[in-house]
Amino acid sequence: MDDVRRPDSGLAAIAAIAGYFRIAANPDVLARDLALSKLAGRSHLLRSGLS
Repeated sequence: MDDVRRPDSGLAAIAAIAGYFRIAANPDVLARDLALSKLAGRSHLLRSGLS
């Protein structure tokens, strides 16, 4: 099977909220910046919101 990543709904939500406030955010970039290799948990979402 191909290496297909599932979209992370938590990071997508953070990016959508940032977009509402006209802050550029991309869920894939957030995942890379947070050094995530799996779906984001509660602490990861809080860290991404603070950065």
